[in-house]
Amino acid sequence: MSDQAQTPQAAPTTGGATQSDDPNSPTHFAYTVRQDRNGQNHWTRLGAGWPDVDGGFSIQLDATPVDGRISLRPREALERMRAERQRQPSASPQQDPTIKP
Repeated sequence: MSDQAQTPQAAPTTGGATQSDDPNSPTHFAYTVRQDRNGQNHWTRLGAGWPDVDGGFSIQLDATPVDGRISLRPREALERMRAERQRQPSASPQQDPTIKP
C-alpha cells in the first residue's frame, strides 16, 4: 500500500440496502487518520472487519499505521456520510473519508 492518502470506498447500494447480499463482504473498514500541517485529515484505508458468531470481530489489515491507531468504521456509517457529503458541494475529499476524489 502506498503512502498516498486514500478515501474509503463505500459498498454500492441497491434498492436502498446498505449491506451487500454477499455474506463475505466486510461490515466494517479500518483506517488510519493523519492530520497535516494545515489541520486537514487524511484517511488511509488499512483493512476490513467481519463479525464473528461469538460477538467479536475478525480483522484483516493490509497495512499497519505508524502511530498504532486504527479507526474501525461500520459500512453503514460510511455510506450515510458519503450520501450526506454528496449533497453538500463544498465538501473536501481530504477531510471526508467517504468522498472519492
